[in-house]
Amino acid sequence: MRAPGGGTTTVAVSATLLLALEALGLYAGGGSRVVVAGLIVIIAALTLARVSLPTVGIGAACIASFTLPWNGFLLGPVRPGDLLTLVALICFVAAGIHGSFPRLPWWVSQLGLAIVVVAVVNQLLPTDPRYLAGRIILGPNGLPALDNQSNLGVAFKFLVAVLAIPVVFSFASMHDRRALRWFAVAYAGGTSVSGLVAFSDHLGITTLGHQFTHNLDSTSREGGFSNHPNFLAGSCILAIATAIWLAASGDRRSRLIGIAVLPGIVLGTYASGSRGGAACLVLAMAISVVVIPRLRAHLTSVALVCGFLAVSAFVVFPGFGSAVLKATRLVGGGATTEGSNIARAAVGAQGLHDFEHSPFAGIGLQVAAQAQNVYLQELASGGIVLFAAMSIYVGAGIIAARRLMPYHDLAAPLLATALAAVVFNALEASLTDRFSYVPMGLIVALVIQHEREKRAAAELDEPPTVRSATWRSVRTWSERRDVAPTLAASGPG
Repeated sequence: MRAPGGGTTTVAVSATLLLALEALGLYAGGGSRVVVAGLIVIIAALTLARVSLPTVGIGAACIASFTLPWNGFLLGPVRPGDLLTLVALICFVAAGIHGSFPRLPWWVSQLGLAIVVVAVVNQLLPTDPRYLAGRIILGPNGLPALDNQSNLGVAFKFLVAVLAIPVVFSFASMHDRRALRWFAVAYAGGTSVSGLVAFSDHLGITTLGHQFTHNLDSTSREGGFSNHPNFLAGSCILAIATAIWLAASGDRRSRLIGIAVLPGIVLGTYASGSRGGAACLVLAMAISVVVIPRLRAHLTSVALVCGFLAVSAFVVFPGFGSAVLKATRLVGGGATTEGSNIARAAVGAQGLHDFEHSPFAGIGLQVAAQAQNVYLQELASGGIVLFAAMSIYVGAGIIAARRLMPYHDLAAPLLATALAAVVFNALEASLTDRFSYVPMGLIVALVIQHEREKRAAAELDEPPTVRSATWRSVRTWSERRDVAPTLAASGPG
């Protein structure tokens, strides 16, 4: 299929991508040039084969979803998920020049506006340098670190997470409504791979995580392809509901995928040694069982089976429970746990001081990664403005996912994920990292897709849950737009 806009657009976009990738390769140097050269060859081959831009965009978005949890895996100076998100956005914008642009819900736009306001206020009225010089800044290892982030740089990354990701997902669903499901599956799969790598490293079988991320941890905690074990635990919590949903599916292929990705997610959380991650993973699994309709219908049976398996594990392997509790540092953590508690208390106190110093717009987004948890990060970096906007964003997203459950089965695992994330955000810190916004990006894209379905159904005088055989057979929205007048004339059937 040729992309809208003709061959000229395809060549122009491909040339832009080639130049950008070549510049990246020259800047990165070393082994990254091999990867960049491979991307150039792939794009050139797709151009010569005249593959449509939406197809390329959907493919790039799928791979981006798969690799976004790997925030410690870099191609030169960039993460592959960030690069592929940009590639997908360029493809969709070029292919949709003569079409419509996804209209984000107001609760997403207000967060984007709040980020801009915070960044501009702190750029024009910067915090007193003497105050900044006296702040306590600790790195992931708990040791003093330098503040090497910029207010505008973090603002850009934040906007990519909040705005660009849902726009890419929405563009993809405009061309193929199955795309959102693909992205959710890809995200769970990528998280599972990272978790399996972490578990293998934890057992001493491999050192893949250290080789690809160059992160060395003196403790027994492993991060897989994440740049810190806590980020691995975070991605596992955000992916577990999707994996459970797939494993409980009535479709055999989906069920096999869910069964395949579940072990990596669970074992990855174990290998991460994250106390909050372990507790929230159990919480996320419980919420999934209650929220996902197919599991809720068999709630008693599921609870009995899970209880039986847990008791059996403790009986057959008497040291199993103690090993799990020690690995996740819930008991017997020793000096490692005590050091973590001291560091978290120090950065938590600093976050509160930052908010007290500048309660309206914080002291700048450059400190967004430094406080103890997401809520303190919001208050310290963006003050009341950012905290209020984020609260509206998360709350509206949860409400939207709940309202979409009767119409879209993907809404159930996304709702469970959003609820678990609310708790996890009180324990861990990942305010601006892109992987944290994939589930919410899917909720936003699902809202936009549902609104399109309502408008299209209204044209056919059908409720949004009713679909004729002809309507179900049409995959893309461009095709549905073309077939709608014919269906309207013939009536539902």
